[in-house]
Amino acid sequence: SIKYPELLKYASDDPAVPKNNKVIRNISYGGNFLDLYDGIGFDIITVKDNVIADSIILRWSEKPDQVKEFRIYHRGDSLLAEKMKGNKFVDGDPGFVDAEKGDFRLKKDCIVYQLGFQPIDFDRIGLIEDEFRKNLPE
Repeated sequence: SIKYPELLKYASDDPAVPKNNKVIRNISYGGNFLDLYDGIGFDIITVKDNVIADSIILRWSEKPDQVKEFRIYHRGDSLLAEKMKGNKFVDGDPGFVDAEKGDFRLKKDCIVYQLGFQPIDFDRIGLIEDEFRKNLPE
């Protein structure tokens, strides 16, 4: 209750609505960045400090219960300029070592580091052998 006071009323305050969700410091490449349906808007979620290199930035259904009827927003759309302030839009590869071969490590001079991203230690991701797991699956 002290560290996360907003959770005290979570279950009684429209729990199906994704209030206070945060989409922060992501890299999106090769698809569409964000889908917002059923009237969910930027007034209840935070979207900032992302690097977005997608052709479709946002698919948004501004009316409740209109999941199949959404508008598609592309880079440069005037709504995006206002609603998506604080995000960095880039054309093409945002700085991966070799995306075509599945190497998504970031180059040392990648733009994301200028925005405060920290390098990911890919050697520490995934299953590891330790006292609890003696063998890795093949």
